[in-house]
Amino acid sequence: VSVFPKDVINLYTRILKRAELFPLSFQSESVSASRSIVKWGDDQTYLILRFLKDQVNVGVVEEGAIQYASVISTDMDKVVADYESEEANSLNEALNKVLIYWFTNKAGGTIHQKIESALITGGYVNSKGLKEFLERKLKIDVEVADVWSNCFSTEEYIPEIPKEEALNYAVAI
Repeated sequence: VSVFPKDVINLYTRILKRAELFPLSFQSESVSASRSIVKWGDDQTYLILRFLKDQVNVGVVEEGAIQYASVISTDMDKVVADYESEEANSLNEALNKVLIYWFTNKAGGTIHQKIESALITGGYVNSKGLKEFLERKLKIDVEVADVWSNCFSTEEYIPEIPKEEALNYAVAI
């Protein structure tokens, strides 16, 4: 279940109707991103990270569905400029809190699968050292997402948009 304020949904509905588009449903960014980058049928638990200029969208996918979603406010320009900076340390702490919560939350008797991998997407994914910083700090494998994995095989079709640029559009894809 995803819940959004009614005024947000009404705003988007009005905008789309003015463009003569009629929405059938809305879904969260985390759900959209996970549908793009987690292969259909893959039941592994993943940490999903989408890096934007002023925030990191965080999701946890378990058994093919988003089970947790949040946003961490951060200045990614400062993070990638210096992985030892206060901004980078704050991001690391916030991400580790998500992992600790996931590992220790047993609400309703549910025992979650361990997160062993992160899939990363967004505009900062190709920043030098980001993947290594995340692996070192989070102590899990980190992979740059394949945003086309549920659309077509890139062995059979090469999209016109370069892979690095496509990472910005995981939510739309």
